[in-house]
Amino acid sequence: MIVPEHRETDWNFCTESGHLQLLYDFSNISRLILIGNNLDPNLEPLDYVRTVVDPVDMEKIECELKQLAIALHLKICFRNGVPKTLFLTYEDDVLQHVVIKRFVGEFIVEDVQLENKEFRRRLRFKRMPNLIQSQVPVAVNVCNVELGLVSLGKMKKVEFRVDIGTLVQPYLTQMVSGLFLIVSSVNDRIRQGFSPRALCLGVGGGALLSFLNSKLGFEVVGVEADEVVLSVARGYFGLTDVKSVKLIVGDVIQLISGLNDKFDVVMIDLDLTEASSGISGTVNIFFWITFIS
Repeated sequence: MIVPEHRETDWNFCTESGHLQLLYDFSNISRLILIGNNLDPNLEPLDYVRTVVDPVDMEKIECELKQLAIALHLKICFRNGVPKTLFLTYEDDVLQHVVIKRFVGEFIVEDVQLENKEFRRRLRFKRMPNLIQSQVPVAVNVCNVELGLVSLGKMKKVEFRVDIGTLVQPYLTQMVSGLFLIVSSVNDRIRQGFSPRALCLGVGGGALLSFLNSKLGFEVVGVEADEVVLSVARGYFGLTDVKSVKLIVGDVIQLISGLNDKFDVVMIDLDLTEASSGISGTVNIFFWITFIS
């Protein structure tokens, strides 16, 4: 597989767990050789713009690399003659990619342009680089978006504005859809002159909190363990400190025992992660049954 230029430091190309994921994605392949520039994974990521390689140029590249690829085969592959080498190219839905801010190596904020021409801002944690922790749509104050994300970012007077009124993270959409189950009680609260209240355990980029508050009229209390994450949510993802949004910093398990407020809904956006294997799971369900009861 030929690694796209400026994507060499992506998780799936520079980590063992990423290599395993590639093998999983191509289940009919028993041996995968990655060919690309040898960059230091700790280097600052470069702007990425997907380039279309001319088929003639690609054929030349494959011809030049063929002997190297054959030499890297195991001896057992030559039992029936010289093995056939299949060259693959890697593409996802990202057309362009710019890192906006890196926070002491723990997580990054990035803007991406997708194949459908949408712009999005994403938050990724270093411990789980394959996981998009938060993402929100981004609007640009120019009409000609055909110039592309990287070019627009270098132009003066071009502004990128996050859209807190639209959810694009799939699991957040599913969580909000669950409010249909309590819609009658929420409407009763509103008719009585009260705003519905939501407790959000885990804030991340704040997309869920912002949507509940700005679009559904909820008073929101968010609990987040990391103060830096909250500063990122405020500075890059549109989370605002208003009267109807209260943010608490601390360990969820320790803090919720002291919460005496009543809420119409509790949104749990926490996980237990295993960085080496890329596994993410929900918190201990028995603890939450005890808390909710």
